Amino acid sequence: MDYSKINSIDVDGNGNLVLQDVSGKNITVNYNDTKEFTALLHTLGDDILAKISQLDAKNALENSKFKNLFQQYFDLPPEIKQKKNSLQKQILAIGEKLWDMENEIVPQKVDEDDDFQDIQDHRNLLRALEEQKCVLFVGPEISTNENNESLHELFYKKLANSPNNELVYNQKEGFFQPHQDIWFNSDIQKFYSKTFPKHNKKGREVLEILAQLPFRLIVSLAPDATVYDIFKQYDKPCEFLFYDKAPLSEVKCTIEKPVIFNILGSPTHCQSDWLYIFTYNDFYHYIKSAEVTGNIKTEITNAVHYIFIGFDFSKWYFRLLLYVLKINDSKKNIRHLVEPLKPDDYSKEFLKRQFDITFIEGDYLKFANELKTSAITANIFNDMKKGFVEKQKIKLGEIANRLYDTQSLTQLTELEKTLKELTEKF
Repeated sequence: MDYSKINSIDVDGNGNLVLQDVSGKNITVNYNDTKEFTALLHTLGDDILAKISQLDAKNALENSKFKNLFQQYFDLPPEIKQKKNSLQKQILAIGEKLWDMENEIVPQKVDEDDDFQDIQDHRNLLRALEEQKCVLFVGPEISTNENNESLHELFYKKLANSPNNELVYNQKEGFFQPHQDIWFNSDIQKFYSKTFPKHNKKGREVLEILAQLPFRLIVSLAPDATVYDIFKQYDKPCEFLFYDKAPLSEVKCTIEKPVIFNILGSPTHCQSDWLYIFTYNDFYHYIKSAEVTGNIKTEITNAVHYIFIGFDFSKWYFRLLLYVLKINDSKKNIRHLVEPLKPDDYSKEFLKRQFDITFIEGDYLKFANELKTSAITANIFNDMKKGFVEKQKIKLGEIANRLYDTQSLTQLTELEKTLKELTEKF
């Protein structure tokens, strides 16, 4: 209800307050419901509250709770009332958004006639996911524009072609040859923190689907932190690790708190001089020191199924990195490379002979949606939007309760900051 457009105010036969807006929508407020009536007080304007007060006097309503709340509200300093009114309207606006999101959530239902075929199409992969023994590897080629051009490559070429710089970019091998470009790191960080997320719509759509499958470990070989950003946006617990020259923290990979590992670095998160493998020099230093150890190594070795998505294995260093990942330590694994374009014969033969990788040719989104359908059928698809809405409703309720009890401008300002952080999740 839009409380700025109240059409009529009345009291029903039970002594409850009835408000109606210009669209004819009614809201009934029980005077005995302290929480609901307090929320109403902090939402309506003083002119409407004055009418309610007159209505109360006219009907000679005897309700001490109502009268006390009303008096407490009018006794508040003007700046406190104004701040409370503003925050309450924000709470109602977020509540409406959550309501809309909840209504948009489509029940996960699959045509029963297709159940058997869905499961058969991905039988081994679904079994590995059910047993929590499947690892997802994400490459940079998953991020493309509407013309299927790599967002990374487009930026790198633009950076190399900028006037007055000494950068050289080898598109075939994917490396820069910088010559003391003092703005190189700054340009990279700015792109991946601000520009890239705005344009990575296709890649993010695919990764949002895959992130809702029961992977305990997701290894990204891309510069961006899209997988982590998805988990963070939907308030889904995870451990985010990235190569930063320093030893990695030892973490446990679980379904409740999956590990997202940017194995080559993260320009938006690294605190040292290391960002990612952008140059031949970077690759040289990385390959000398990088080693997958501890629980992550164990998770990869013990997996029975691998999915590679978003890779161009015609680039020699990606093939070399498969050894760093210790993909060939176990011969029992099933390894699938999802590839929209058929790889060159040499790369395909190499990957088949050295790592026993087979190919799933087709569009990334098509593969993700097919796998989602099969996962829903097998009851192993975790709808992040549903979990997100439930969590935000709880948080919003906690904020609303704090708002009712707070009469300090300092505390209200802190509450406003909390509400802003919640708003930014939408």
